[in-house]
Amino acid sequence: HPPHPQPPQQDLIDFLYALEKAEAEAEANRLAIIARAGQGGAPHSKTTTRTLPNGETEVTVVEETLKPEWQAAAWFLERRLPGRYARRVEVTGAGGSALVPAAEAARGLADQIREFQAVRVVGEVVDVVDV
Repeated sequence: HPPHPQPPQQDLIDFLYALEKAEAEAEANRLAIIARAGQGGAPHSKTTTRTLPNGETEVTVVEETLKPEWQAAAWFLERRLPGRYARRVEVTGAGGSALVPAAEAARGLADQIREFQAVRVVGEVVDVVDV
């Protein structure tokens, strides 16, 4: 049997699926790094080398366990549950009043809508309609 011909777009479709898979794997990898940092406990060694007055080299290796990074856990919660953990920013006018008074904002919006409806562009011709 001869192979079934593939649609011309099949190579592109295969590429897009492979790209989505690679992006999902990279995302999962980054989230795992954040999760590990938030948990702490990973072994870490710190090597210090110094030259003594007699010319000998002294190497000191200190093994330690990394502490949990609370910022990693906070970052995850802020993004996973933004309603509960994301930073809230409230912008108000003086004394807590609305930044733009509601009536003024409504009038401005109504004026913009009227202007939009008054001018209709059809191809290269502009029709102005009375309001």
